[in-house]
Amino acid sequence: MVQVAKDNNMPTIELVNRSVFEILLAGCALAAVATSCQSSLTGNEGNLTFYYPTDDEIDFNKPVAVGAKLELTVKTAGIPHASVTLTEVKPANPAVLAVKGTNSNVFTLEGIGDGNTAITVKATKADGSSTTDTINMMARKAEVIEVTHSCTSGPIGHYLVGKQIFLPYDLKLNDGRAVIGFGYHPLKVAPETGLQLDQVNKAQWAYVYKTAALAGDVTLTSTLPAGKAWTLRLVDEGQIDGGKLEAGSGKTLGVVAGTSAIVLARPTVGGQPVCQPDTTFTVTTKTADICTVTASAVKLQGSKELVEAWSWISVAGKKLGVCEFEVVWPKANKGQGATVPLKVDIVQLVKP
Repeated sequence: MVQVAKDNNMPTIELVNRSVFEILLAGCALAAVATSCQSSLTGNEGNLTFYYPTDDEIDFNKPVAVGAKLELTVKTAGIPHASVTLTEVKPANPAVLAVKGTNSNVFTLEGIGDGNTAITVKATKADGSSTTDTINMMARKAEVIEVTHSCTSGPIGHYLVGKQIFLPYDLKLNDGRAVIGFGYHPLKVAPETGLQLDQVNKAQWAYVYKTAALAGDVTLTSTLPAGKAWTLRLVDEGQIDGGKLEAGSGKTLGVVAGTSAIVLARPTVGGQPVCQPDTTFTVTTKTADICTVTASAVKLQGSKELVEAWSWISVAGKKLGVCEFEVVWPKANKGQGATVPLKVDIVQLVKP
């Protein structure tokens, strides 16, 4: 166990000392960027292995949502890097799952109706020999959709106008079991011009939208029986009036002396966080003897964690103390700018 050296009267310090690469490898929620998290299953005959990216549990046997698509990659069983060339993909019951395309060693299924079916796959291996295998798969009609904002747990999320955004969602059955796939959008958008859905993106964990050019509220209402609704409050950069560092309640962000860390400086509107804030900002270090703070060049997107990377900054701790800096959003306050003083504790680790 590692502890933080601190005065007993100081608040609890939450260390931020993960590198960008550690964040990238944080877990299966990053599957849209780092495809190392995959569900896999070897076929019934043991000849081929089937893979699809996932941000949920890695259990392969999740049903494809009716109306959604799922892309599967096929490789020689026991040899993960040995691709094959598909020659035939055929469902036993196309009224459950239908083949919507093949390309080299990848095929796409679409959920058509509730049920189970075997999928027979024929392929040519790298050595030119032919092989066949089957897998059993399911399709189910989604019964519940849960939408979440990437930067707040409330029903209303603030987003900038004219930007590409990712809106996380989960499709489930009434008993809580997940259903999977991309391209199924059981949501009504009002006004319709408020969001433009990217129908090409294959992310299974988020819908990708382009927000409207004008500020205002956009409502998403589920067309599934649950009938839930969520609000996206679109704001322009001139409405930004403040900012904050993100930390848990009662905690102060801390960086270990002698290391660098990425922290999140988020713009706010009326005290509310702006999700995925793709906006111009600058950083000025006020305590150069204690730390160096710079705007991060990291602009990674496409996963639950990394869509917020627009407002990341890099803090390099030089020695123990309080690292003070200012973040300026120049387009905020109707173009007058917003300057927000922020601080991070530079701390020392003590091994027990």
